[in-house]
Amino acid sequence: LHNGHLFVDTHSGSLVQLDAVSGQVEWGLNYISEVAQGNRFWGWGMQTNDRYTVGPPQIVDGVLYLKGMKSQKLYAVDPQRPRVVWHRPISKVANLIGVDESRFYLGGDDISAYDLKTRKIVWSVKIHMGTSWSHAVLTRNCIYQFSARGIYEVDKSEGKVLRVFRGSDRESLGGNLIVTPKTLLAVSNLAVTAYPLTSNKDAQPAPVV
Repeated sequence: LHNGHLFVDTHSGSLVQLDAVSGQVEWGLNYISEVAQGNRFWGWGMQTNDRYTVGPPQIVDGVLYLKGMKSQKLYAVDPQRPRVVWHRPISKVANLIGVDESRFYLGGDDISAYDLKTRKIVWSVKIHMGTSWSHAVLTRNCIYQFSARGIYEVDKSEGKVLRVFRGSDRESLGGNLIVTPKTLLAVSNLAVTAYPLTSNKDAQPAPVV
């Protein structure tokens, strides 16, 4: 939801902008993506080695960024005109973590930072996910990533792993993270766990410019 508009990504090749009050479709975008195939037989074709992560569309500095769940491209869209400003090939299993004033950050098999102007990689760090579902959280100084080995705290300026929070969430199937000024809250299929944060600056939201 942004400035009276609702942006809906199907994650199978389409994004639409709706009027938030009336629900009327204002414009749509088709992008290159694999389409999930349904099957009426339970369990048939359910086995797969692929792992898919998903993130919602994000608007930063008037630009809409989206990456469909099975798409191999990240798109930057001007929602006012509307038009695609640029797109960049990325891994199919990658997801958009967030965007700040100078970089965009991708998760998936690893966590990576890219220069927003050149779209070239700045740093990348391997994270042993081991979970079927998770989504990283971007703050002003850090990225927090849920994994089966614990919750990684990564310095977003250099890509260094600062620490790993380990508690009741190890070997879980996945979960969600909430960052407050003093606490990192992890919600998984095993437990709800609160970890203390040593610096209030770490928990500040990423700037939206």
